[in-house]
Amino acid sequence: MNPSGQRWRRARPDRRVHRGAWRVALVLLLAAAGGCSRVLGDVELEQVVEPASGPPAAPTGEGPGAGAGASAEEAGNPPLSLEAPGASTGFEGACGAGAVRCSGAALQLCLPDGSRWISTNICASPALCRADPPACQPPACALDELSCDGAVLQVCNAQRDGWERLDTCASAAYCSPNSRQCLATPCTEGELSCNMEQLQRCAEGGLGWVSLALCETQALCEQARAAGAGSCPAAVCESGAQRCVGNSLQRCNDGRSDWELVEQCDNAALCQLSLVSGSAACESRRCAPGEHRCRGETLTVCNAGLTGLVDEQVCASAALCDPLSGSCQAAACQPGARRCNGAQIETCKADRTGFERSGDVACASASLCIQSSNNAVSCRDPVCGDGQFRCAAGGVLQRCSSARDGFEDVRACGSPALCDATLGPLGCKPAVCQSGEQRCQGSSLLVCRPGRDGFDELVDCGAAGCDAVALACRTETCRRNQERCTGARLETCNDARTGFDLVQVCASEALCRQTNNNARCLEPTCNPGEAECRRRGVLAVCNADLTGFDEIDCGDAGCDDGRDPPRCAGRAD
Repeated sequence: MNPSGQRWRRARPDRRVHRGAWRVALVLLLAAAGGCSRVLGDVELEQVVEPASGPPAAPTGEGPGAGAGASAEEAGNPPLSLEAPGASTGFEGACGAGAVRCSGAALQLCLPDGSRWISTNICASPALCRADPPACQPPACALDELSCDGAVLQVCNAQRDGWERLDTCASAAYCSPNSRQCLATPCTEGELSCNMEQLQRCAEGGLGWVSLALCETQALCEQARAAGAGSCPAAVCESGAQRCVGNSLQRCNDGRSDWELVEQCDNAALCQLSLVSGSAACESRRCAPGEHRCRGETLTVCNAGLTGLVDEQVCASAALCDPLSGSCQAAACQPGARRCNGAQIETCKADRTGFERSGDVACASASLCIQSSNNAVSCRDPVCGDGQFRCAAGGVLQRCSSARDGFEDVRACGSPALCDATLGPLGCKPAVCQSGEQRCQGSSLLVCRPGRDGFDELVDCGAAGCDAVALACRTETCRRNQERCTGARLETCNDARTGFDLVQVCASEALCRQTNNNARCLEPTCNPGEAECRRRGVLAVCNADLTGFDEIDCGDAGCDDGRDPPRCAGRAD
Protein backbone atom coordinates (compact mmCIF):
# COMPACT_ATOMS: atom_id res chain seq x y z
CA MET A 1 0.00 0.00 0.00
CA ASN A 2 1.47 3.35 -0.93
CA PRO A 3 1.02 6.48 1.23
CA SER A 4 -2.12 7.45 -0.69
CA GLY A 5 -3.76 4.12 0.12
CA GLN A 6 -3.32 2.61 -3.33
CA ARG A 7 -2.08 -0.95 -3.68
CA TRP A 8 1.12 -1.62 -5.63
CA ARG A 9 1.60 -5.00 -7.34
CA ARG A 10 4.36 -6.11 -9.69
CA ALA A 11 3.26 -8.48 -12.43
CA ARG A 12 4.64 -11.97 -11.79
CA PRO A 13 7.18 -13.28 -14.33
CA ASP A 14 5.47 -14.58 -17.44
CA ARG A 15 6.74 -18.10 -18.10
CA ARG A 16 4.59 -18.70 -21.14
CA VAL A 17 6.02 -20.37 -24.21
CA HIS A 18 5.33 -17.89 -26.99
CA ARG A 19 4.35 -18.83 -30.53
CA GLY A 20 7.85 -17.98 -31.78
CA ALA A 21 9.43 -20.38 -29.28
CA TRP A 22 7.07 -23.12 -30.43
CA ARG A 23 8.05 -22.51 -34.06
CA VAL A 24 11.71 -22.88 -33.03
CA ALA A 25 10.92 -26.10 -31.13
CA LEU A 26 9.06 -27.47 -34.17
CA VAL A 27 11.96 -26.61 -36.51
CA LEU A 28 14.41 -28.38 -34.17
CA LEU A 29 12.22 -31.46 -34.08
CA LEU A 30 11.91 -31.48 -37.87
CA ALA A 31 15.67 -31.23 -38.12
CA ALA A 32 16.02 -34.09 -35.65
CA ALA A 33 13.63 -36.21 -37.73
CA GLY A 34 15.90 -35.66 -40.74
CA GLY A 35 18.88 -37.04 -38.82
CA CYS A 36 20.85 -33.77 -38.63
CA SER A 37 23.69 -33.36 -36.15
CA ARG A 38 24.58 -30.61 -33.73
CA VAL A 39 27.90 -29.85 -32.17
CA LEU A 40 27.94 -28.98 -28.47
CA GLY A 41 31.45 -28.02 -27.35
CA ASP A 42 33.67 -30.93 -28.36
CA VAL A 43 30.78 -33.42 -28.42
CA GLU A 44 28.82 -34.16 -31.58
CA LEU A 45 25.14 -34.62 -30.74
CA GLU A 46 22.99 -36.68 -33.09
CA GLN A 47 19.21 -36.66 -32.73
CA VAL A 48 16.98 -38.97 -34.74
CA VAL A 49 13.28 -39.46 -34.07
CA GLU A 50 12.12 -43.00 -34.85
CA PRO A 51 8.55 -43.78 -35.90
CA ALA A 52 6.29 -45.40 -33.30
CA SER A 53 6.42 -48.74 -35.14
CA GLY A 54 7.42 -50.41 -38.40
CA PRO A 55 10.80 -50.71 -40.09
CA PRO A 56 12.75 -47.54 -40.92
CA ALA A 57 13.30 -46.50 -44.51
CA ALA A 58 16.14 -48.05 -46.46
CA PRO A 59 19.39 -46.05 -46.71
CA THR A 60 19.90 -43.90 -49.78
CA GLY A 61 23.57 -43.08 -49.31
CA GLU A 62 26.80 -44.88 -48.65
CA GLY A 63 29.27 -44.54 -45.78
CA PRO A 64 29.53 -41.89 -43.09
CA GLY A 65 28.67 -39.07 -45.49
CA ALA A 66 25.18 -40.37 -46.30
CA GLY A 67 23.76 -37.34 -44.41
CA ALA A 68 20.02 -36.77 -44.49
CA GLY A 69 19.63 -39.83 -46.74
CA ALA A 70 20.52 -42.18 -43.84
CA SER A 71 17.58 -43.81 -42.11
CA ALA A 72 16.78 -43.30 -38.42
CA GLU A 73 17.85 -46.87 -37.65
CA GLU A 74 21.18 -46.46 -39.48
CA ALA A 75 21.84 -43.21 -37.63
CA GLY A 76 21.42 -45.40 -34.57
CA ASN A 77 19.88 -42.83 -32.23
CA PRO A 78 16.76 -43.35 -30.11
CA PRO A 79 14.12 -40.58 -30.19
CA LEU A 80 14.40 -37.36 -28.20
CA SER A 81 12.37 -37.95 -25.04
CA LEU A 82 10.99 -34.99 -23.12
CA GLU A 83 7.84 -36.65 -21.93
CA ALA A 84 6.21 -36.20 -18.53
CA PRO A 85 3.83 -38.60 -16.78
CA GLY A 86 0.57 -38.96 -18.66
CA ALA A 87 2.22 -38.21 -21.98
CA SER A 88 1.25 -40.29 -24.97
CA THR A 89 3.69 -42.89 -26.31
CA GLY A 90 3.82 -45.15 -29.32
CA PHE A 91 1.25 -47.38 -27.61
CA GLU A 92 -1.41 -44.67 -27.87
CA GLY A 93 -1.45 -44.26 -31.63
CA ALA A 94 -0.85 -41.29 -33.86
CA CYS A 95 -1.38 -37.62 -33.02
CA GLY A 96 -1.57 -34.63 -35.35
CA ALA A 97 1.93 -33.38 -36.20
CA GLY A 98 2.58 -30.06 -34.46
CA ALA A 99 -0.61 -30.34 -32.34
CA VAL A 100 -0.53 -28.90 -28.82
CA ARG A 101 -2.37 -30.07 -25.72
CA CYS A 102 -2.35 -29.93 -21.92
CA SER A 103 -2.07 -33.23 -20.05
CA GLY A 104 -2.56 -32.28 -16.41
CA ALA A 105 0.11 -29.65 -15.73
CA ALA A 106 2.25 -30.81 -18.70
CA LEU A 107 2.24 -28.67 -21.88
CA GLN A 108 2.81 -31.10 -24.76
CA LEU A 109 3.66 -30.98 -28.48
CA CYS A 110 3.09 -33.77 -31.03
CA LEU A 111 6.26 -34.81 -32.88
CA PRO A 112 6.52 -33.94 -36.59
CA ASP A 113 6.07 -37.60 -37.57
CA GLY A 114 2.86 -37.79 -35.52
CA SER A 115 4.20 -40.74 -33.49
CA ARG A 116 3.85 -39.37 -29.94
CA TRP A 117 3.59 -36.38 -27.62
CA ILE A 118 6.53 -34.73 -25.85
CA SER A 119 6.34 -32.42 -22.82
CA THR A 120 7.93 -29.02 -23.41
CA ASN A 121 7.07 -27.47 -20.05
CA ILE A 122 5.55 -28.36 -16.67
CA CYS A 123 3.16 -25.62 -15.51
CA ALA A 124 2.65 -24.71 -11.84
CA SER A 125 -0.80 -26.41 -11.88
CA PRO A 126 -3.22 -27.94 -14.44
CA ALA A 127 -5.37 -24.80 -14.30
CA LEU A 128 -2.41 -22.70 -15.54
CA CYS A 129 -1.78 -24.80 -18.68
CA ARG A 130 -3.11 -23.32 -21.97
CA ALA A 131 -3.00 -25.04 -25.36
CA ASP A 132 -4.15 -22.08 -27.50
CA PRO A 133 -1.94 -20.19 -27.63
CA PRO A 134 0.52 -22.67 -26.06
CA ALA A 135 1.57 -21.21 -22.72
CA CYS A 136 2.08 -21.83 -19.03
CA GLN A 137 0.16 -19.00 -17.38
CA PRO A 138 2.18 -17.39 -14.57
CA PRO A 139 0.95 -18.43 -11.10
CA ALA A 140 -0.83 -15.65 -9.22
CA CYS A 141 0.82 -16.68 -5.96
CA ALA A 142 3.01 -19.27 -4.24
CA LEU A 143 1.71 -22.41 -2.54
CA ASP A 144 0.40 -21.55 0.97
CA GLU A 145 1.32 -17.85 0.43
CA LEU A 146 -0.70 -15.28 2.44
CA SER A 147 -1.34 -11.66 1.51
CA CYS A 148 -3.41 -8.68 2.62
CA ASP A 149 -5.94 -6.88 0.41
CA GLY A 150 -6.58 -3.92 2.65
CA ALA A 151 -7.97 -5.46 5.84
CA VAL A 152 -8.70 -8.83 4.18
CA LEU A 153 -6.22 -11.64 4.98
CA GLN A 154 -6.20 -14.08 2.04
CA VAL A 155 -4.43 -17.35 1.12
CA CYS A 156 -3.33 -18.67 -2.29
CA ASN A 157 -5.80 -21.25 -3.65
CA ALA A 158 -4.86 -24.84 -4.57
CA GLN A 159 -4.58 -24.08 -8.33
CA ARG A 160 -2.37 -21.01 -7.64
CA ASP A 161 -4.53 -18.90 -9.99
CA GLY A 162 -6.15 -16.68 -7.36
CA TRP A 163 -6.79 -15.97 -3.67
CA GLU A 164 -9.28 -17.23 -1.09
CA ARG A 165 -10.46 -15.09 1.84
CA LEU A 166 -9.09 -16.33 5.18
CA ASP A 167 -10.18 -13.59 7.61
CA THR A 168 -11.14 -9.90 7.77
CA CYS A 169 -9.05 -7.84 10.19
CA ALA A 170 -10.09 -4.74 12.11
CA SER A 171 -8.21 -2.58 9.58
CA ALA A 172 -5.24 -2.78 7.20
CA ALA A 173 -2.92 -2.01 10.13
CA TYR A 174 -4.04 -5.27 11.80
CA CYS A 175 -3.38 -7.40 8.71
CA SER A 176 0.07 -9.07 8.55
CA PRO A 177 0.80 -11.95 6.10
CA ASN A 178 3.97 -12.84 8.03
CA SER A 179 1.93 -13.42 11.24
CA ARG A 180 -0.52 -15.61 9.25
CA GLN A 181 -3.45 -14.12 11.17
CA CYS A 182 -5.07 -10.80 12.08
CA LEU A 183 -3.00 -8.94 14.69
CA ALA A 184 -4.52 -8.36 18.14
CA THR A 185 -3.05 -4.84 18.09
CA PRO A 186 -1.96 -2.59 15.21
CA CYS A 187 1.51 -3.15 13.74
CA THR A 188 4.58 -1.84 15.59
CA GLU A 189 6.08 1.35 14.22
CA GLY A 190 9.08 0.54 11.99
CA GLU A 191 8.15 -3.17 11.67
CA LEU A 192 8.86 -4.67 8.21
CA SER A 193 6.42 -6.96 6.41
CA CYS A 194 5.93 -8.48 2.94
CA ASN A 195 2.56 -8.34 1.20
CA MET A 196 3.21 -10.51 -1.86
CA GLU A 197 6.10 -8.68 -3.61
CA GLN A 198 5.61 -5.42 -1.66
CA LEU A 199 8.19 -4.60 1.03
CA GLN A 200 6.38 -2.39 3.53
CA ARG A 201 7.02 -0.72 6.90
CA CYS A 202 4.56 0.03 9.70
CA ALA A 203 3.81 3.77 9.72
CA GLU A 204 4.36 6.16 12.59
CA GLY A 205 2.02 5.40 15.46
CA GLY A 206 1.15 1.99 13.98
CA LEU A 207 -1.54 3.58 11.79
CA GLY A 208 -0.98 1.27 8.79
CA TRP A 209 1.57 -0.01 6.29
CA VAL A 210 3.68 2.16 3.97
CA SER A 211 5.26 0.60 0.86
CA LEU A 212 9.07 0.84 0.68
CA ALA A 213 9.79 -1.10 -2.51
CA LEU A 214 8.26 -3.51 -5.01
CA CYS A 215 10.49 -6.60 -5.26
CA GLU A 216 10.75 -8.92 -8.26
CA THR A 217 9.26 -11.81 -6.25
CA GLN A 218 7.78 -12.49 -2.84
CA ALA A 219 10.82 -14.60 -1.90
CA LEU A 220 13.16 -11.64 -2.58
CA CYS A 221 10.90 -9.47 -0.43
CA GLU A 222 11.20 -12.00 2.42
CA GLN A 223 15.01 -11.87 2.10
CA ALA A 224 14.92 -8.08 2.47
CA ARG A 225 12.55 -8.31 5.44
CA ALA A 226 14.71 -10.92 7.19
CA ALA A 227 17.80 -8.72 6.70
CA GLY A 228 15.95 -5.63 7.95
CA ALA A 229 16.75 -3.89 4.67
CA GLY A 230 14.72 -1.08 3.16
CA SER A 231 15.33 -2.22 -0.42
CA CYS A 232 15.00 -5.42 -2.44
CA PRO A 233 17.96 -7.69 -3.32
CA ALA A 234 18.65 -8.41 -6.97
CA ALA A 235 17.26 -11.63 -8.47
CA VAL A 236 19.84 -14.44 -8.66
CA CYS A 237 18.50 -15.74 -11.99
CA GLU A 238 15.86 -15.26 -14.65
CA SER A 239 12.47 -16.90 -14.32
CA GLY A 240 12.44 -20.30 -16.03
CA ALA A 241 16.20 -20.27 -16.67
CA GLN A 242 18.12 -23.56 -16.59
CA ARG A 243 21.83 -24.34 -16.27
CA CYS A 244 24.19 -27.23 -15.83
CA VAL A 245 26.69 -27.55 -12.97
CA GLY A 246 28.65 -30.61 -13.94
CA ASN A 247 25.96 -33.23 -14.55
CA SER A 248 23.40 -31.47 -12.33
CA LEU A 249 20.50 -29.90 -14.26
CA GLN A 250 19.30 -26.88 -12.30
CA ARG A 251 16.56 -24.32 -12.80
CA CYS A 252 15.83 -20.94 -11.32
CA ASN A 253 13.39 -21.37 -8.42
CA ASP A 254 9.97 -19.68 -8.39
CA GLY A 255 11.24 -16.92 -6.13
CA ARG A 256 14.30 -16.25 -8.36
CA SER A 257 16.35 -16.31 -5.17
CA ASP A 258 18.49 -19.36 -5.94
CA TRP A 259 18.99 -22.36 -8.24
CA GLU A 260 17.29 -25.67 -7.43
CA LEU A 261 18.12 -29.18 -8.58
CA VAL A 262 15.83 -30.62 -11.26
CA GLU A 263 17.70 -33.88 -11.81
CA GLN A 264 21.15 -35.46 -11.79
CA CYS A 265 21.87 -36.35 -15.43
CA ASP A 266 23.94 -39.40 -16.34
CA ASN A 267 26.80 -37.10 -17.40
CA ALA A 268 27.61 -33.48 -18.18
CA ALA A 269 27.14 -33.92 -21.96
CA LEU A 270 23.54 -35.14 -21.50
CA CYS A 271 22.90 -32.20 -19.19
CA GLN A 272 24.16 -29.78 -21.87
CA LEU A 273 22.01 -31.56 -24.44
CA SER A 274 18.98 -30.86 -22.23
CA LEU A 275 19.78 -27.12 -22.36
CA VAL A 276 20.07 -27.20 -26.16
CA SER A 277 16.80 -29.10 -26.63
CA GLY A 278 14.94 -26.99 -24.07
CA SER A 279 13.86 -30.14 -22.23
CA ALA A 280 12.29 -29.84 -18.78
CA ALA A 281 14.30 -32.91 -17.68
CA CYS A 282 17.63 -34.62 -18.34
CA GLU A 283 17.94 -36.01 -21.83
CA SER A 284 18.02 -39.82 -21.93
CA ARG A 285 21.08 -41.65 -23.14
CA ARG A 286 21.12 -41.96 -26.91
CA CYS A 287 23.05 -45.22 -26.56
CA ALA A 288 24.68 -47.47 -23.95
CA PRO A 289 28.39 -47.37 -23.03
CA GLY A 290 30.30 -49.61 -25.47
CA GLU A 291 27.22 -50.20 -27.63
CA HIS A 292 27.94 -50.80 -31.32
CA ARG A 293 25.64 -50.44 -34.31
CA CYS A 294 26.08 -50.75 -38.02
CA ARG A 295 25.28 -48.02 -40.52
CA GLY A 296 25.72 -49.80 -43.79
CA GLU A 297 29.31 -51.04 -43.83
CA THR A 298 30.31 -48.55 -41.10
CA LEU A 299 30.67 -49.85 -37.54
CA THR A 300 29.73 -47.15 -35.06
CA VAL A 301 30.19 -46.98 -31.29
CA CYS A 302 28.48 -44.95 -28.56
CA ASN A 303 30.51 -41.81 -27.81
CA ALA A 304 31.87 -40.92 -24.38
CA GLY A 305 29.01 -38.55 -23.63
CA LEU A 306 26.37 -41.19 -24.57
CA THR A 307 24.78 -38.53 -26.79
CA GLY A 308 25.13 -40.39 -30.09
CA LEU A 309 27.22 -42.72 -32.22
CA VAL A 310 30.59 -42.07 -33.85
CA ASP A 311 32.26 -44.02 -36.65
CA GLU A 312 34.76 -46.61 -35.45
CA GLN A 313 35.58 -48.77 -38.51
CA VAL A 314 34.50 -49.27 -42.12
CA CYS A 315 34.02 -52.95 -43.01
CA ALA A 316 34.43 -54.48 -46.44
CA SER A 317 30.64 -54.73 -46.77
CA ALA A 318 27.55 -54.14 -44.71
CA ALA A 319 27.12 -57.89 -44.26
CA LEU A 320 30.44 -58.10 -42.46
CA CYS A 321 29.65 -55.36 -39.93
CA ASP A 322 28.86 -57.09 -36.62
CA PRO A 323 27.46 -54.85 -33.85
CA LEU A 324 27.32 -57.74 -31.33
CA SER A 325 31.08 -58.33 -31.38
CA GLY A 326 31.84 -54.72 -32.20
CA SER A 327 34.03 -55.70 -35.12
CA CYS A 328 34.10 -56.40 -38.85
CA GLN A 329 33.62 -60.11 -39.44
CA ALA A 330 35.86 -62.00 -41.77
CA ALA A 331 33.10 -64.48 -42.67
CA ALA A 332 29.46 -64.26 -43.70
CA CYS A 333 26.46 -65.59 -41.80
CA GLN A 334 24.85 -69.03 -41.86
CA PRO A 335 21.53 -69.63 -43.62
CA GLY A 336 18.61 -68.89 -41.35
CA ALA A 337 20.78 -67.11 -38.77
CA ARG A 338 19.01 -64.33 -36.86
CA ARG A 339 20.42 -61.51 -34.80
CA CYS A 340 19.57 -58.26 -33.01
CA ASN A 341 20.85 -55.06 -34.59
CA GLY A 342 19.91 -52.49 -32.01
CA ALA A 343 16.14 -52.93 -31.64
CA GLN A 344 15.76 -54.49 -35.12
CA ILE A 345 15.61 -58.26 -35.70
CA GLU A 346 17.59 -59.32 -38.78
CA THR A 347 18.02 -62.59 -40.69
CA CYS A 348 20.84 -63.86 -42.90
CA LYS A 349 20.40 -63.30 -46.61
CA ALA A 350 19.92 -66.32 -48.83
CA ASP A 351 23.35 -65.73 -50.42
CA ARG A 352 24.97 -65.51 -46.96
CA THR A 353 26.55 -62.19 -47.79
CA GLY A 354 25.06 -60.48 -44.78
CA PHE A 355 21.90 -59.77 -42.83
CA GLU A 356 18.63 -58.09 -43.81
CA ARG A 357 15.66 -57.01 -41.82
CA SER A 358 13.19 -59.72 -41.03
CA GLY A 359 9.45 -59.33 -41.15
CA ASP A 360 9.35 -58.95 -37.38
CA VAL A 361 8.33 -55.64 -35.84
CA ALA A 362 11.26 -53.85 -34.23
CA CYS A 363 11.58 -54.20 -30.46
CA ALA A 364 10.84 -51.24 -28.23
CA SER A 365 14.57 -50.84 -27.47
CA ALA A 366 17.88 -52.56 -28.12
CA SER A 367 18.02 -54.13 -24.66
CA LEU A 368 14.60 -55.69 -25.20
CA CYS A 369 15.84 -57.58 -28.28
CA ILE A 370 17.04 -60.95 -26.89
CA GLN A 371 19.26 -63.43 -28.74
CA SER A 372 19.89 -66.89 -27.24
CA SER A 373 22.78 -69.22 -27.96
CA ASN A 374 20.72 -71.28 -30.45
CA ASN A 375 20.10 -68.17 -32.61
CA ALA A 376 16.53 -67.77 -31.33
CA VAL A 377 15.71 -64.05 -31.32
CA SER A 378 12.66 -62.42 -29.73
CA CYS A 379 11.45 -59.15 -28.25
CA ARG A 380 10.70 -58.80 -24.55
CA ASP A 381 7.70 -56.63 -23.66
CA PRO A 382 8.60 -53.17 -22.34
CA VAL A 383 8.39 -52.85 -18.57
CA CYS A 384 7.23 -49.23 -18.79
CA GLY A 385 6.33 -46.46 -21.21
CA ASP A 386 8.80 -43.94 -22.63
CA GLY A 387 8.94 -40.93 -20.28
CA GLN A 388 6.82 -42.67 -17.60
CA PHE A 389 7.43 -41.71 -13.96
CA ARG A 390 6.34 -43.42 -10.74
CA CYS A 391 6.76 -43.09 -6.98
CA ALA A 392 8.45 -46.10 -5.40
CA ALA A 393 8.45 -47.18 -1.76
CA GLY A 394 9.75 -44.57 0.64
CA GLY A 395 8.88 -41.67 -1.69
CA VAL A 396 11.60 -42.32 -4.31
CA LEU A 397 10.77 -40.70 -7.66
CA GLN A 398 11.64 -43.04 -10.55
CA ARG A 399 11.40 -42.80 -14.32
CA CYS A 400 11.36 -45.41 -17.06
CA SER A 401 14.88 -46.14 -18.33
CA SER A 402 15.79 -45.21 -21.89
CA ALA A 403 15.73 -48.94 -22.70
CA ARG A 404 12.24 -49.26 -21.17
CA ASP A 405 13.38 -52.41 -19.36
CA GLY A 406 12.88 -51.06 -15.84
CA PHE A 407 12.72 -47.96 -13.67
CA GLU A 408 15.71 -45.99 -12.43
CA ASP A 409 15.85 -43.64 -9.44
CA VAL A 410 15.65 -39.90 -10.12
CA ARG A 411 15.78 -38.67 -6.54
CA ALA A 412 14.42 -39.39 -3.04
CA CYS A 413 11.65 -37.01 -2.03
CA GLY A 414 11.35 -35.72 1.52
CA SER A 415 8.46 -38.12 2.24
CA PRO A 416 6.08 -40.40 0.31
CA ALA A 417 3.42 -37.68 0.49
CA LEU A 418 5.76 -35.25 -1.31
CA CYS A 419 6.24 -37.58 -4.30
CA ASP A 420 3.85 -36.86 -7.21
CA ALA A 421 4.64 -38.80 -10.38
CA THR A 422 2.18 -36.70 -12.39
CA LEU A 423 4.65 -33.81 -12.22
CA GLY A 424 7.33 -35.77 -14.09
CA PRO A 425 10.92 -34.78 -13.33
CA LEU A 426 9.66 -32.16 -10.88
CA GLY A 427 7.71 -34.82 -8.98
CA CYS A 428 9.47 -34.18 -5.65
CA LYS A 429 7.33 -31.37 -4.26
CA PRO A 430 8.92 -29.01 -1.70
CA ALA A 431 7.93 -29.59 1.91
CA VAL A 432 5.23 -27.16 3.05
CA CYS A 433 6.37 -27.43 6.66
CA GLN A 434 8.74 -29.25 9.00
CA SER A 435 7.71 -32.36 10.94
CA GLY A 436 6.01 -31.34 14.18
CA GLU A 437 5.89 -27.64 13.21
CA GLN A 438 2.94 -25.76 14.67
CA ARG A 439 1.32 -22.48 13.66
CA CYS A 440 -1.80 -20.43 14.30
CA GLN A 441 -4.35 -19.76 11.58
CA GLY A 442 -7.34 -17.77 12.72
CA SER A 443 -8.57 -19.36 15.94
CA SER A 444 -7.08 -22.77 15.08
CA LEU A 445 -3.76 -24.27 16.22
CA LEU A 446 -2.35 -26.30 13.31
CA VAL A 447 0.33 -29.02 13.22
CA CYS A 448 2.43 -30.19 10.24
CA ARG A 449 1.37 -33.58 8.87
CA PRO A 450 3.95 -36.43 9.06
CA GLY A 451 4.33 -36.26 5.27
CA ARG A 452 5.20 -32.51 5.52
CA ASP A 453 2.73 -31.77 2.71
CA GLY A 454 0.46 -29.49 4.73
CA PHE A 455 -1.14 -28.76 8.10
CA ASP A 456 -4.00 -30.38 10.03
CA GLU A 457 -6.01 -28.69 12.77
CA LEU A 458 -4.74 -29.72 16.21
CA VAL A 459 -7.34 -27.79 18.22
CA ASP A 460 -9.89 -25.01 17.74
CA CYS A 461 -9.09 -22.41 20.41
CA GLY A 462 -12.54 -20.85 20.15
CA ALA A 463 -13.23 -17.28 21.24
CA ALA A 464 -9.99 -17.02 23.28
CA GLY A 465 -8.01 -17.41 20.04
CA CYS A 466 -4.62 -18.88 19.24
CA ASP A 467 -1.40 -17.29 20.56
CA ALA A 468 1.01 -17.18 17.54
CA VAL A 469 4.03 -16.59 19.82
CA ALA A 470 3.36 -19.24 22.46
CA LEU A 471 1.78 -21.59 19.84
CA ALA A 472 -1.00 -22.44 22.29
CA CYS A 473 -4.63 -21.51 22.93
CA ARG A 474 -4.98 -18.35 24.98
CA THR A 475 -6.24 -18.91 28.58
CA GLU A 476 -9.59 -17.40 29.59
CA THR A 477 -9.00 -15.14 32.61
CA CYS A 478 -12.59 -14.03 33.16
CA ARG A 479 -16.21 -15.00 32.52
CA ARG A 480 -18.57 -13.48 30.00
CA ASN A 481 -20.17 -10.23 31.33
CA GLN A 482 -18.01 -10.35 34.51
CA GLU A 483 -17.39 -6.87 36.02
CA ARG A 484 -14.86 -5.63 38.57
CA CYS A 485 -13.46 -2.52 40.23
CA THR A 486 -9.77 -1.71 39.87
CA GLY A 487 -9.27 1.42 41.94
CA ALA A 488 -11.80 3.90 40.50
CA ARG A 489 -11.93 1.95 37.15
CA LEU A 490 -15.12 -0.01 36.39
CA GLU A 491 -14.07 -2.84 34.00
CA THR A 492 -15.85 -5.69 32.16
CA CYS A 493 -14.54 -8.99 30.67
CA ASN A 494 -13.60 -8.62 26.94
CA ASP A 495 -15.14 -10.70 24.14
CA ALA A 496 -12.12 -13.05 24.01
CA ARG A 497 -12.34 -13.47 27.82
CA THR A 498 -8.57 -12.94 28.06
CA GLY A 499 -8.71 -9.72 30.11
CA PHE A 500 -10.78 -6.71 31.13
CA ASP A 501 -11.74 -3.57 29.19
CA LEU A 502 -12.52 -0.16 30.76
CA VAL A 503 -16.22 0.73 30.97
CA GLN A 504 -16.15 3.85 33.17
CA VAL A 505 -13.96 5.73 35.68
CA CYS A 506 -15.95 6.39 38.88
CA ALA A 507 -15.65 9.71 40.71
CA SER A 508 -13.49 7.99 43.36
CA GLU A 509 -12.26 4.54 44.29
CA ALA A 510 -14.79 4.39 47.16
CA LEU A 511 -17.63 5.06 44.71
CA CYS A 512 -16.77 1.94 42.59
CA ARG A 513 -18.89 -0.72 44.26
CA GLN A 514 -18.37 -4.43 43.42
CA THR A 515 -20.77 -7.20 44.43
CA ASN A 516 -19.64 -10.70 43.41
CA ASN A 517 -19.21 -10.49 39.57
CA ASN A 518 -21.13 -7.23 39.19
CA ALA A 519 -19.87 -3.69 39.74
CA ARG A 520 -21.26 -0.17 39.38
CA CYS A 521 -20.33 3.49 39.97
CA LEU A 522 -22.26 5.19 42.84
CA GLU A 523 -23.28 8.83 42.59
CA PRO A 524 -21.08 11.13 44.75
CA THR A 525 -22.74 12.51 47.91
CA CYS A 526 -20.99 15.87 47.46
CA ASN A 527 -18.69 17.70 45.09
CA PRO A 528 -14.96 18.22 45.53
CA GLY A 529 -14.34 21.37 47.64
CA GLU A 530 -18.00 21.68 48.68
CA ALA A 531 -18.41 23.08 52.25
CA GLU A 532 -21.21 24.39 54.56
CA CYS A 533 -21.58 25.87 58.01
CA ARG A 534 -23.51 23.74 60.41
CA ARG A 535 -24.08 24.22 64.12
CA ARG A 536 -22.42 27.28 65.59
CA GLY A 537 -18.70 27.00 65.07
CA VAL A 538 -18.74 23.78 62.91
CA LEU A 539 -17.56 23.72 59.26
CA ALA A 540 -18.58 20.62 57.12
CA VAL A 541 -16.22 19.87 54.13
CA CYS A 542 -16.77 17.21 51.36
CA ASN A 543 -14.29 14.35 51.97
CA ALA A 544 -11.75 13.02 49.43
CA ASP A 545 -13.92 9.98 48.54
CA LEU A 546 -16.94 12.26 47.85
CA THR A 547 -19.01 9.95 50.05
CA GLY A 548 -19.91 12.56 52.73
CA PHE A 549 -18.72 15.52 54.83
CA ASP A 550 -15.98 15.81 57.42
CA GLU A 551 -16.73 18.29 60.29
CA ILE A 552 -14.16 20.83 61.52
CA ASP A 553 -14.53 22.69 64.84
CA CYS A 554 -13.91 26.38 64.12
CA GLY A 555 -13.71 27.26 67.83
CA ASP A 556 -14.80 30.62 69.21
CA ALA A 557 -14.21 32.36 65.86
CA GLY A 558 -17.13 30.45 64.43
CA CYS A 559 -17.98 29.45 60.85
CA ASP A 560 -18.16 32.22 58.27
CA ASP A 561 -20.90 31.30 55.75
CA GLY A 562 -20.65 34.67 54.07
CA ARG A 563 -17.67 33.49 52.09
CA ASP A 564 -17.69 31.14 49.07
CA PRO A 565 -17.01 28.50 49.97
CA PRO A 566 -17.68 28.90 53.73
CA ARG A 567 -14.62 28.83 56.00
CA CYS A 568 -13.75 29.07 59.66
CA ALA A 569 -13.70 32.76 60.54
CA GLY A 570 -10.33 34.31 61.04
CA ARG A 571 -8.49 31.65 59.04
CA ALA A 572 -6.52 32.41 55.89
CA ASP A 573 -7.80 31.07 52.53
